[in-house]
Amino acid sequence: MCDCQQAINDAYLGLQNTNEPDLIDRYIYEMNAANVRYRFLLKEMRELSASSAPSISPTNLETDTSLLNRSFR
Repeated sequence: MCDCQQAINDAYLGLQNTNEPDLIDRYIYEMNAANVRYRFLLKEMRELSASSAPSISPTNLETDTSLLNRSFR
């Protein structure tokens, strides 16, 4: 994630410091690519955290005692 944020910042700084049309296109492309990569990683992290966290709701708390029977070491 940090690599994507750094790539976005680097491309933005490069865009701010150039007047060359080809370099402007390059930095815009790099910013867009880093943004897409960042959104993908963010989505993956959300999906992983949602699937790894046990779901506890008031309705299944009374009937599902498997969470209570776990031993913590």
